[in-house]
Amino acid sequence: MDRPVPGQLATPLLAAAFNGRSRAAKALLDAGARPDGAAADGTTPLAVAAWHGDTNCARVLLEHGADPGLANSFGHTSYDLAKDQMASDERTVLKDKSEVRRVLEEHDAARAPARLFGDGDVKVSADGAAVEEL
Repeated sequence: MDRPVPGQLATPLLAAAFNGRSRAAKALLDAGARPDGAAADGTTPLAVAAWHGDTNCARVLLEHGADPGLANSFGHTSYDLAKDQMASDERTVLKDKSEVRRVLEEHDAARAPARLFGDGDVKVSADGAAVEEL
């Protein structure tokens, strides 16, 4: 399931994300596809969805545990690829990706307490700084 399609470089999940097929992506994920199964250059299905501004695919991938912070071999994460595509004059927006950025931000906001405090309690020093997770 996580192997490239014969004659292609993409896995079925990458192909679904590239083509905006959120229902196919969900079916593949439900069947056991890895949400972060990357292409040879490290590009993940979520990064592909972000590049295309596809909120539906991005949401499905995030719901199945995709990590928006993974970088490809060029150092670009899903966050980087969710930036608006600009013309060379740097003022004209060629592709507005604000909706997919909103999906990534909502995902981060929902996970913030877990990311800050983990699943357990935190031991705090007298000055209020977190010392260690218990």
